[in-house]
Amino acid sequence: MRATPPVISTKDHGLVFCRPDGLPLRPDRITVEFEQHVVECGLPMVRLPDTRHGACSLMLAGGVAIEVVQLILGHSTPEVTRRVYAHLMRRTTAQQVEEAVKLLTRYRPHREPREQSVSNPGAER
Repeated sequence: MRATPPVISTKDHGLVFCRPDGLPLRPDRITVEFEQHVVECGLPMVRLPDTRHGACSLMLAGGVAIEVVQLILGHSTPEVTRRVYAHLMRRTTAQQVEEAVKLLTRYRPHREPREQSVSNPGAER
């Protein structure tokens, strides 16, 4: 008689990190694996949740539409993303305004300062 292999049921929980059968991993295990990987790569230590924040920061700084960032992060609405990342968006907006000013003034012709005429009340006209 042959032994039957164990049946592995798969269930999709929509997780990024999961066991081969689709079931959730223990959160502490993910953290340990991430930290080991960071060390093996010789990178500076960063907390796993900070990678999400960093990815969002890069997307916003790169001009990705807030609606796209919202979908990637899984926020319920773009307003949630705006509220959570408002501090980044203010800085990005200021940088965008500076870039717009550079574009508007890049081809401005150089003008010599005008000489101011000094009026002489006693002079004839």
